[in-house]
Amino acid sequence: MRAHVWAAIIIMAAFVPAQAQQAPGWIADQNGCRVWNAIPHPGESIIWSGRCKRGYADGYGALAWLIDGKLYETYTGELESGHYTGHGTQIYNDGGIYTGDYMDDRDDGPGIYRDPNGDVFSGIWANGCFNGVRRRGTASVPYSKCE
Repeated sequence: MRAHVWAAIIIMAAFVPAQAQQAPGWIADQNGCRVWNAIPHPGESIIWSGRCKRGYADGYGALAWLIDGKLYETYTGELESGHYTGHGTQIYNDGGIYTGDYMDDRDDGPGIYRDPNGDVFSGIWANGCFNGVRRRGTASVPYSKCE
């Protein structure tokens, strides 16, 4: 009996990470307008209010990220061919807010990030990373990418 319980636990443990880990790719809104989804979540959908050019979100608009129909994160700003490129504001699910420039879905250029604790990272961002005087941070990429 114990062997069956352990076998079930091992199978479930192997299955859960595979289910949670999804490959990056395109996600489309109800009209078929696509946005790049670098970190997909199960049950995720989007609502895009801007223009759609050749099947991709393009130009200025508002983007809502939903999980199981509930608001998760928002972005208001510019997209180019479905990618965050230009100026915009991302409000993250943890309460962090980044306002500034983006290039290919990453904070890049002048910008300000306020983390959920109220700490402010203001200055020039490069490829999703902030390397200020005595301060380092990230808003759109894992911290390990900035070390």
